[in-house]
Amino acid sequence: MAILMCMDTPVFQDRTKHVLEPKLMPCPIEYYKTWLKSRIYIKGTNRIPEQDEMFLGADSKTVKRRFSLSDSYWIKHFNDKGTTYDSLNPYNNDFFIFDLCLSDKSVPSITTGGSINKSWRRLPDGSTAILKSTTRAWVIAEIAAVSLAQKLGLAVNEVTKISDNELYIHNFTKAGKMLMHFQPWDLDVKRRDSVPTDFGYSFQAVGDVFKKLGVKGDFYETFILFDALVGNWDRAYNLTNWGYYKDGRTGENTFCPMYDFNLAHPHQDNIFLHLVRKQITDKHRALLRQWRAIVEAHGYPCWLNNLKNLL
Repeated sequence: MAILMCMDTPVFQDRTKHVLEPKLMPCPIEYYKTWLKSRIYIKGTNRIPEQDEMFLGADSKTVKRRFSLSDSYWIKHFNDKGTTYDSLNPYNNDFFIFDLCLSDKSVPSITTGGSINKSWRRLPDGSTAILKSTTRAWVIAEIAAVSLAQKLGLAVNEVTKISDNELYIHNFTKAGKMLMHFQPWDLDVKRRDSVPTDFGYSFQAVGDVFKKLGVKGDFYETFILFDALVGNWDRAYNLTNWGYYKDGRTGENTFCPMYDFNLAHPHQDNIFLHLVRKQITDKHRALLRQWRAIVEAHGYPCWLNNLKNLL
């Protein structure tokens, strides 16, 4: 029998469909198999027996542990009485590295998905990061958007350029501080392709989901304004780009930094700009005016034009 764990807390018994800790359950029971399937396990050719044991489990070769470097969930066989999260989790222990592979199909897995070649790396300082291999234009866009967000004082995931086609996306999670993201069931739809294409540019729609999840604050309005400013349309309908932290001990949900800006457009207008402009309030205009001098000094002309159009 497989048991879903969060760190060392039993959360869900797969066979009996018994929820052991509701506040840490990552999804409704009826979506559990869908959620679990997203935690891909790939049989690499460069594994060693010890790694087999780490990722499959010594007691049952049919139970895949499915660790992640985004959250603290893993699978434990019910006969496995002695294994602890700290003894195996990839935050504190070595993990093996595949060559760059598509999407999130590497072990450990990132739960934010995506379609760009990526894999996890352990950096010399002991931290972890995703090595993202992409186009030169997307590297430029991500670096520029993150740099501007930092200058504006916004909470944003740190990135480092490695080459014209590669960059590190630094991990902003740790054991017990998990990155979760919107799922179709949070929007009361069954499939991702049922999500409205302009969902992520609606203050009301995004705010309703965060409220449902118990995440406090109106930070998401600033995130939407910034996306409109830099032409980042990817968050408009991509649920995986709307993330939040979940405490692996208490289950409390809180806001997390913005991430993923490779689809920002330094040289063209934002196609969703008009949708955001219709929702602008005096509070938003005051914030945009505060941004203007920094955008003029450090942004692209197109971004300054977007800002003017929002005002």
